[in-house]
Amino acid sequence: MAELRKRQELPEDVGSDDCLASYTHIYSPDLLKDQVAFITGGGSGIGLRIAEIFMRHGCDAVIASRNLDKLKEAAVKLSAVSGRRCLPLRIDVRQPESIIAAVDETLKEFGRLDILINNAAGNFLCPASALSFNAFKTVLEIDTMGTFNTSKVVYEKWFKVCDFICLPLNASHIMCMKTEIFLILTAIHNQNWFTFHKHAQRNRLVSGINLSETKTSDLILISENNIC
Repeated sequence: MAELRKRQELPEDVGSDDCLASYTHIYSPDLLKDQVAFITGGGSGIGLRIAEIFMRHGCDAVIASRNLDKLKEAAVKLSAVSGRRCLPLRIDVRQPESIIAAVDETLKEFGRLDILINNAAGNFLCPASALSFNAFKTVLEIDTMGTFNTSKVVYEKWFKVCDFICLPLNASHIMCMKTEIFLILTAIHNQNWFTFHKHAQRNRLVSGINLSETKTSDLILISENNIC
């Protein structure tokens, strides 16, 4: 009976890049009010859904990828369902100069940047034996170097001068800490389910970790369903 009730409470399953037809706020609708999230690969798939849920909880978002037309279309949808601002920006995470320009535009538009989601990824749906040398190189350039490039630019441009620590791990593990706020986003294997927890005090327990007794370097999240 409890399992049936739990299933009934889950959001709908959406197999496209359309926004959810309805959304029930499990947490406060103002959970991320007036914060700004920078989401790479935010024009479709997991990145788009992260942006939607964040925006439905009061966050403004920057969605960035190589396909500006897709980004613009997604931004219109996201703003329409959330009432929040969504800025679409073209970047290639393999090219630091394009990231620098996008972050500059973000800070010009919003004046701040609170959350970084390194979601951009290169994927080839085939056995490893069928993957060419160049294809594997492309995956590493986007997933690994792209994550480093974006994290470094955002840190140098904003987090370095703010009381903010960001540990962008990958699309399924993102941890951000800002003075008294600890935010964890866990993107489950099904791209439509998201759980995020925000604690106002550092000494609150998060996923079994007592933050008052744990160094930032010791914080590790392990997901059973690794998306990347």
